[in-house]
Amino acid sequence: MTLPPELQVERLLKENHRLLRENNKLLKKMRRAAIFGFWSKILFYVILIGVPYLIYRYYLQEPFDEIQNTYEELKNNVAELQNLPERLPF
Repeated sequence: MTLPPELQVERLLKENHRLLRENNKLLKKMRRAAIFGFWSKILFYVILIGVPYLIYRYYLQEPFDEIQNTYEELKNNVAELQNLPERLPF
């Protein structure tokens, strides 16, 4: 039992239209997932770089500066001690 050509074309057009709508829905989901993935990666890298910087900036910078100043003072004192024999009177 074959359908007349007009009905076959109409059935094929309806099937094609249904497949196009389904395909469009899938493409929209894929696009949404790609956009979400992009912004998720951006946020991940901002956090990955930003959190250690903020920890350093607000909690560790002052102790590191103090350690650096102490080291510079120690280096200067060692340099003065190396010059001590030249300043002795004998």
